[in-house]
Amino acid sequence: MRGREPGFFHLHATARVWYKVDAFRVIFLKWASAHFFICESLLMAERSVITGVEQLLGPVLSAGGMELVEVSFKLGRGRGLLQVFIDKPGGVTLDDCQAVSRELGTLLDVEDVIPGAYVLEVSSPGLDRPLKTVRDFERNLGKAVTVKARGEQGRPVTVTGRIAGVTGDAVEVASEDEVLSVRLADIVKAKLQLEF
Repeated sequence: MRGREPGFFHLHATARVWYKVDAFRVIFLKWASAHFFICESLLMAERSVITGVEQLLGPVLSAGGMELVEVSFKLGRGRGLLQVFIDKPGGVTLDDCQAVSRELGTLLDVEDVIPGAYVLEVSSPGLDRPLKTVRDFERNLGKAVTVKARGEQGRPVTVTGRIAGVTGDAVEVASEDEVLSVRLADIVKAKLQLEF
């Protein structure tokens, strides 16, 4: 047997595998780009439904002295899930949720905002209600909060303390050492901490 160059067979085999991997990459990239397009379309459809629901809910909630906390819509297999979180001073009751659910369900059927089948859930935001607006922060002055925000150069920052105030477009959070000002536009997520 004649001596081979070290690694010759390995290089040959690697070339075949590389070719297969290369072919897989092309297929994968085609698959990924098609699925990215579908995912982007789904996100646009979900945003469209949320916008439509928010517009329909305005008059319904204001007539009942309630406010919209959040609308969530996710397309699933066979049907979508529409979650609506409402609140009012003193809290919402089961009757409030039922009334909004009936009215919104009728409006959604008439306006045809959601294509296909869907499940509608109307509830209160619960104890872990997200804080999003100036009004949310003002209503909870002095309460313990955790705020996740975009800091300098887009780096995530987490601030924990008490809501000390709201000035213009910023929220002041007092920690043990200092008072930090966080712009509302930079807040990614803010929730009250449970205190016992």
